[in-house]
This record gives sequence, C-alpha cells and structure tokens, in this order.
Amino acid sequence: MTWAYGFKIIKSDNTLISWNCQLYHSGPHYWIFKCRFCKFHMCRPYLDEIKNGEKYMIGKFT
Repeated sequence: MTWAYGFKIIKSDNTLISWNCQLYHSGPHYWIFKCRFCKFHMCRPYLDEIKNGEKYMIGKFT
C-alpha cells in the first residue's frame, strides 16, 4: 500500500495562528506545508530532507 502526498504551503497573516511540525515537533511556524490529502503538517527542513533522500516517508509525492 502506498500513500500519495501533495504538499502546499499555508501561511498565517498574523501571529495569532501558528502551526507545529508533526515530525520535528518544532514551532511555532507562521507558514508550514500541509498535505492536501491527509492534512499532515510538515516544516521546510523535514520536507527538504525527504526530497533529498536523507529521511524516508512511506508513499510518494505528487
């Protein structure tokens, strides 16, 4: 079974709304990547490591 991920960036217009990375547990982030299929939140450093092959995530990117 494989999963499909399609990440898009979401941004906050103010400091009242922020997100935490669900893998690094870092934050608060005022912009973060969100999967359009499973609503998973991921910070930029972790997304870069996955795309470079340093980290592994089950599935494929769309």
